[in-house]
Amino acid sequence: MSDKNFEDTEIQSAVFKASREQRKKQKKKRTTRQIREEMTNDTFEEHQPVVRVAKRSAEIRNKHKVPRDRTEYKTFQSESSFTD
Repeated sequence: MSDKNFEDTEIQSAVFKASREQRKKQKKKRTTRQIREEMTNDTFEEHQPVVRVAKRSAEIRNKHKVPRDRTEYKTFQSESSFTD
C-alpha cells in the first residue's frame, strides 16, 4: 500500500510541477505579447509621464529653510566677481 501511495503522490507532484511550469510559460508569453503591443502603439502623443514622489518629500518640505547668513551657506555675490 505504501508503494502505491508513494507512486500516486509522485505522479501528482509531477503533474503539478508540469502545470506550474506551463502557467509560467503562458504568463511569460502573455507579458511579452503585451509589451510588443505597447511598443507598436508607442507614440509621443500617447506617452504618459511617470510621476515619482520622493519618500522623504513631506519631511523635507516641512523643514525650515537655511538662513543665508550662515557661514556654511555661500553664494556668489554677482557675476562681476568672475571677471578680473
